[in-house]
Amino acid sequence: MKNNSEGCKNNYSLYSKLPDSNVIFTCTFDPFGYGLGKYTFTTRCDEKPELLLNDGTTKLYYNCTYSGNDLPEDLKMFYDYVQTGSAGSDLTKKIDAAVVKGRKNEIWRTQYMKEWVVLQEAKEEGREEGREEGRRGQRRG
Repeated sequence: MKNNSEGCKNNYSLYSKLPDSNVIFTCTFDPFGYGLGKYTFTTRCDEKPELLLNDGTTKLYYNCTYSGNDLPEDLKMFYDYVQTGSAGSDLTKKIDAAVVKGRKNEIWRTQYMKEWVVLQEAKEEGREEGREEGRRGQRRG
């Protein structure tokens, strides 16, 4: 069997040059049900939780329903903006301007509508499958 460790080293050197990244989820509900305002996840080994991958990837889940007093003011204003649509700070005004610009972008709007239609069709297909299963269950019972 051929030793491919040299190839791994080359790939790792390219991988290690990638910038740190954050994946951000803005939720209008508490995604994990623990009542936190923010949940931060970094990559760690399931078998050895103290072993961190240190790959620079962080996933952040923002619970915009959180109403505790321990949030920075900008984050409170952002949560309020998500919940109400009212931009009351410099940050949320910038975000709102970007949202307005995005809504006016015809390419984005077209792509969004295509995805929305696909999702609606999949939902209806799922509902119909559920109805059919229900009808089959009633016939047996």
